[in-house]
Amino acid sequence: MLLVARWAPARKAIGRAPRILGVWRPLGLQIEGAEMPRRGFVRVGVLAVGASAMVLAASGVASASVAPVKVAADAACQALEFTRIESGHDHMYVDPTVDQSSCLYVIWDNNAGRAAYSSMSPAGNQGDVYDGPGQNLQVEVLDEANGLTGWGPAN
Repeated sequence: MLLVARWAPARKAIGRAPRILGVWRPLGLQIEGAEMPRRGFVRVGVLAVGASAMVLAASGVASASVAPVKVAADAACQALEFTRIESGHDHMYVDPTVDQSSCLYVIWDNNAGRAAYSSMSPAGNQGDVYDGPGQNLQVEVLDEANGLTGWGPAN
């Protein structure tokens, strides 16, 4: 079957648009021999929306960062655990707020069972550890002077 496309310019005629396959159609681009019923357009639209939703859901793009959470080993060693979105994914940070002892600040990787980042520095916003889909990280604050430790929530 040969499909022929032709442009039918709009006319200033009073009355109805031409009747094609028993349905009144407005003037414009008409493809002879290939008409898609309205039901077909709806089906294609539903499939397109469904496919788009699946792609967005499976992409794993982070949608929000986590607000700072206080993590304390004791009164002498405290920090904030938080994440920020960078390049479309979460990155975890530890921000020491109280450092009056031998404090160790750690971002722990629960998947690997080891420290992804550790520091004894009281400087703020440390870490920058990727915390995207499939990652399970949490902050540990340890006071090495007395052995007390505090854990933040796993993220």
